[in-house]
Amino acid sequence: GSLSIEIAFRAEPYQGPPHFQVFADKTLLGEGDITATRSMAPHVLSLQSQEDPAAIRIWFTNDLFEGFERDRNLIVVSITINGRAIDLSKLQRRQNSIVWLDGEIEVASGEVPLEVLRPEEGW
Repeated sequence: GSLSIEIAFRAEPYQGPPHFQVFADKTLLGEGDITATRSMAPHVLSLQSQEDPAAIRIWFTNDLFEGFERDRNLIVVSITINGRAIDLSKLQRRQNSIVWLDGEIEVASGEVPLEVLRPEEGW
């Protein structure tokens, strides 16, 4: 079956916007830069996957940190898959690299994607 995926992002830019990539297993579904900075007006990305992936992964590919408030961050405000909101708190417990920001998730840099695993009952 096909998947309908909606991800709301916001940015904490520093010397340029954060860049993301979204994969269904090994298939790149979309990528780009995020310039929206407010939770109330996030950048909403709508993607389709024709496969039934074991996981959806969000990568933050251009992290930059040079000290306090000199830090580029990619924030996920919400994730909806086939109309069902994903509980971001469950993602946080499964991945110790993820940091909470007021109910949102900061995507870890580089080597660790934010990962949504297919539920046992399927997407």
